[in-house]
Amino acid sequence: MIELRNISKTFASRPVLQGVDLTLVPGEVHGLVGENGSGKSTLIKILSGFHAPDDGAQILAAGRPLELPISPHDANAAGMRFVHQDLGLFEGGSVLENMTVGRYDLNRFWRIDWREERRRAARLLGEFGVALDLDARVGSLSYVERTLLVVVRALGQEAGGGTIVLDEPTAPLDSESAGRLLSTLRRVADRGSSVLFVSHRLGEVLSISDRVTVLRDGRVVAQDLAGSFTEDSLIEAMLGVPMTEMYPEVSTAQGTEVVLALNGFAGDVLRRSVSLELRSGEIVGVTGLAAMGHDDLPYLMFGDEETRVGALAVGDRTIGAADLSPQVAMRAGLGLVPANRLSDGGAQAMTATENITSVTLGKYMRKGTLRLRRERRAVAGLMAQFEIRPPVPELPLASFSGGNQQKAILAKWLSRNPYALILHEPTQGVDVGAKRQIFRLIADAARAGTAFLYVSSEHEDIAHLCTRAVIFRDRAVVRELAGPALTYENLMSECLRA
Repeated sequence: MIELRNISKTFASRPVLQGVDLTLVPGEVHGLVGENGSGKSTLIKILSGFHAPDDGAQILAAGRPLELPISPHDANAAGMRFVHQDLGLFEGGSVLENMTVGRYDLNRFWRIDWREERRRAARLLGEFGVALDLDARVGSLSYVERTLLVVVRALGQEAGGGTIVLDEPTAPLDSESAGRLLSTLRRVADRGSSVLFVSHRLGEVLSISDRVTVLRDGRVVAQDLAGSFTEDSLIEAMLGVPMTEMYPEVSTAQGTEVVLALNGFAGDVLRRSVSLELRSGEIVGVTGLAAMGHDDLPYLMFGDEETRVGALAVGDRTIGAADLSPQVAMRAGLGLVPANRLSDGGAQAMTATENITSVTLGKYMRKGTLRLRRERRAVAGLMAQFEIRPPVPELPLASFSGGNQQKAILAKWLSRNPYALILHEPTQGVDVGAKRQIFRLIADAARAGTAFLYVSSEHEDIAHLCTRAVIFRDRAVVRELAGPALTYENLMSECLRA
């Protein structure tokens, strides 16, 4: 059992954690939730020894106080293992090599006993129901397979005990892959380990956790059995405001001008052609279960995947399927915020300024010269308007939280004043506070005339934010819901209908 008592941390006279108490019990999954900036990451870094807590703090392992800051040796001896978002795998190595790195078994000739290592690795994977080829190169594995590998490796020889801490392990996963990982974590806890599970996906937290702790502004504001919470009550505890303030008021009085239209649109991933119209200021939802075709629609429309037939009309311009490309779509007045923010949405190593102005750079050029002062002024204004924190344009995009990265990507596209903007899973991996801000930004832009195609698996968000929604099933549009019929329950029912 790991006990954290009176954990506080101050940076430059600013309190980040204040008197946090937390107990990780063997056999339990403990969910930890809170907005970005609530103190979750700092708490994990104190537990891993990266930060020293303020005076008066205690961390106990099996009742024994640990010296603070915790050393890697003491953390290892206490059975604590950590799975961070970057996973820390050697992608050029095999599954077996990654499982055994830093902990090789030597035979009597002082050589690595690969036969014994292979046997042990196969046994560990089997114990947790994880099927991986030990000789497969890690770089060839899917993200969920790599995450499962790290979870099993983290437990190592402590398959019946120890503590594993996971920081947002399901953020980039679809629901099926996330479910696979959660099932493995449940088996880990059932075998006697304690699990600290940090996630923005509140439904997952409630489904897997035995107990949940909520942080707000560095303090524990709620801590109880998971069954005592609902998603709404968690959100209210995290934000400190009623759930009714989560979603902005969305106008149903959109414009009369059709600004985006799909006419007989089809690609290899669609079983039937799609026709759809969006009017100025309208927010239209698109949803379905995994692999039903709706996730491909944004990239077909933006010319990033090949379409066979049909046409796309943006504003007063009609583009045949054969002529579509991202460049053509952008020139016509269409934008796309892709689901994979890290690899497709922005350039992580480039600054916030470079990302935000990457699609509007021509506005800041004069006779072939970039007017840096004008660019900086514009970006500073956009960062204030979109509430991007910290408001430092020179920082690389990778330095910002997921929610602030997403707001920067929204600022990039909306600064072009597009006719329409396609959003694919726009709140994926984003905390509830940032989600609330993103919803408001979308609603504000819609009131100003931009149309949105909101492609998401989050049915609750679609029901609250969109004026109507289309449902994909078996790679075809099967139903449209609008008005009073547009509810979470009806969306789920239509998606699940055979």
